[in-house]
Amino acid sequence: MKKVFGLAAALVFAASVFAQESKPVIGLISTTTNLRQTTATGFWGDIWEPAVIDKETGEVLKPRRLAHPATNPLSIDSIFPRLTAAFSQEIVSSGRFQVLPDKRTGVDYVFESELTDFTASRSQDSGNISYKMSVSVTLKDVKTGQVVLSQQFSEPRELSKSGGKVFSTTKYTSSNPNDMPKNVAENVISTIVNKLYPPMVLNVSNGVVQLPATGLSVGSMVEIFTQGEEIIDPYTGDSLGFEETLVAEVCVYEITGKIAKAKPDPKGVYVDAQIQRGMAVRNNMKVNKKVLNNINKAAKGK
Repeated sequence: MKKVFGLAAALVFAASVFAQESKPVIGLISTTTNLRQTTATGFWGDIWEPAVIDKETGEVLKPRRLAHPATNPLSIDSIFPRLTAAFSQEIVSSGRFQVLPDKRTGVDYVFESELTDFTASRSQDSGNISYKMSVSVTLKDVKTGQVVLSQQFSEPRELSKSGGKVFSTTKYTSSNPNDMPKNVAENVISTIVNKLYPPMVLNVSNGVVQLPATGLSVGSMVEIFTQGEEIIDPYTGDSLGFEETLVAEVCVYEITGKIAKAKPDPKGVYVDAQIQRGMAVRNNMKVNKKVLNNINKAAKGK
């Protein structure tokens, strides 16, 4: 029994290794840039995070601290090295690819990126501080030589004045600009995954459309369409997408694990749409509570 168990375990392990090795490999070229320094304009005064004070006792729970000194705004040197690491982490986290650093041969795809813009500015009128990071990304299929993706991605970040005074210092709220590389990387790799592994209708049964739940929530509106011929730029050879025909728009009403269940609006124009397994899917990034309510009412026979 032990030998059989050992063999079975070995086969399972071998299968898992094979599955891991069979993933496409992306050669991740280190991010480049021609930028020399951050453009910082209109800065006046340092930005402080406000103190946290107990409203009942007046006790200072957390003293204010300097968050963004005007004399030392975020620099390319502090942000730039994080981009390549963020891309690598997101590629692996997607679960779709393996990654090899700075490889152009022996891989399935070559991923190149360039930091094209990184600016910081503060408005004298509104008091808002804005950061912007732009990255140009190219993904090339090594075997065919085709450029799969060539796109610019931007991540704006603003520290906006919220009003009020704390220790005679204007109070600000912000999202951390240091997170910009990670947010750009998430957007880029999500786009690549959807490009190479476009989400599609998993099944249709009794009017219920089953979809991959990734990126969806209850109430999400999802477009379902058929794809026609691929459109290629005659000058660059880049793929510009596919001809599309909208079949229906459905609303997610239930999510279980990795499966989302959706239906067309029972009061809408797509109620009798002929949705089929394998049709392409696009999350239109909207939540429609009215349609969700219509679906729930119809399910209860109201």
